[in-house]
Amino acid sequence: MLKEGNVTLIDVRESEELNRFGRVDGAVNIPLAEVREAFYMSPQEFLKKYKVQKPAKEDRRLVFCCRSGRRSLIAVQRIGPLGYKWALNLKGGCLDLLK
Repeated sequence: MLKEGNVTLIDVRESEELNRFGRVDGAVNIPLAEVREAFYMSPQEFLKKYKVQKPAKEDRRLVFCCRSGRRSLIAVQRIGPLGYKWALNLKGGCLDLLK
């Protein structure tokens, strides 16, 4: 699904981790510390900073990942009150996607 563009995957790992373990092809990197601020941005600001369209609140294909799944769960919990009730956590982390 990710390769076909059917999912928006947000990787909340820090840049040091991306450099050490690698990037997930097609994922957008928004470190956990920036997640709430990013989803408060206007669509134009989001596009300018992250180079992708800001996901719609009703998007059912918004998935967050990190190394183990713990931080991505926190990210989902942080944006839920902003109206992103369909956002999902990739349980177990995204390292398997790097293989």
